[in-house]
Amino acid sequence: MPDVLLVPLLAATLAGGRLGQGKGFYDRTLATTPAFAVGLLYVVQLVEALPLDPWDRALAALATPDRWIVP
Repeated sequence: MPDVLLVPLLAATLAGGRLGQGKGFYDRTLATTPAFAVGLLYVVQLVEALPLDPWDRALAALATPDRWIVP
C-alpha cells in the first residue's frame, strides 16, 4: 500500500472535500487505504462548497502550483 496518494480532481474545498470525475476510482481507493491523500489542483478549482456523499473521504492536503493547504 502506498503512503501517499496524489489525487486529481475537478474542484475542492478548503476543508478537503473533492469533486472527482464521476467514475468512483479514487473514492473506492481512499476508502480502503490509510494513505495521506493530496489533491492536485489550480487555485481556480477551489470552491466554497461541494455536494458530498457519506462515503467521501476528505483529502489530507491540497497542493496548487504555488500553495500548500492543510485543512
